[in-house]
Amino acid sequence: MLKNLPTGSTGTTEPLAGNLHRILRPLQSGLDKFAYNTHFTLVLSVMSKNVPTEIYLNRRTRMLTVSFEQEVFELSCEYLRVHSPSAEVQGHGPGQDVLQTGKENVNIDSIESVGNYGIKPVFDDGHDTGIFSWDTLYKLAINHNENWERYMQRLEEAGITRKLDS
Repeated sequence: MLKNLPTGSTGTTEPLAGNLHRILRPLQSGLDKFAYNTHFTLVLSVMSKNVPTEIYLNRRTRMLTVSFEQEVFELSCEYLRVHSPSAEVQGHGPGQDVLQTGKENVNIDSIESVGNYGIKPVFDDGHDTGIFSWDTLYKLAINHNENWERYMQRLEEAGITRKLDS
């Protein structure tokens, strides 16, 4: 399920991926149930455990909530940005990953569907080349604590301090 979330005190919502019809068509194949209503809700019922049943983007809190069959995860935009599966972040081979810095306040402008196997977040710092397959998203979610701890250690080793906007 892809949903819009309130982004301000007025309760207004922002489109998750601009035009939801761009998400609907690619996701229709391979689904056993499909529903869409005027509140910009896309309901997906799928067979695989590693396919999200819901994805919520809250731009105000900079959090992406991803629900799988019986698990719900909250992932910060910063976490997703610094662990992007793109070559820019991961490099082109083992040991070539690039430490991402200055991403504390990054947000996601939009999310594009990639076939029926993943999503491509468009970050407000211009990064838009990371394709998060459902399996990658699930692995990032279940390994969040270890991944985040390792990232914090790498920042410390590099002498870099995170600076959050207040």
